Amino acid sequence: LFMDSGNLSMNYFVRIENALHEIEQIDRQELKAVNEWWSNLQEDFKRLNRNYQDYLREFYSGKSDKVLIYRSLCSSFRINPYVLKISLRNYHRRW
Repeated sequence: LFMDSGNLSMNYFVRIENALHEIEQIDRQELKAVNEWWSNLQEDFKRLNRNYQDYLREFYSGKSDKVLIYRSLCSSFRINPYVLKISLRNYHRRW
């Protein structure tokens, strides 16, 4: 069960990280399991990308409460706001 909420929840990052750790055992899996793993990984990337696009759309819509969320996100992860903005913009261009 997946629920897309239009935020930058860490859930997708954790799921993707876990899937990438599983790659070490992928050569011992049956093709059906490998296909399922690959499909799930792709879907997580798609959902993360969609959520990030929704988040940026809300952020740039002019809502001041979203600015506070952005600043809080930067503060929580000790990220320079400019670096985060550029990183997200570059990530979006690749998709």
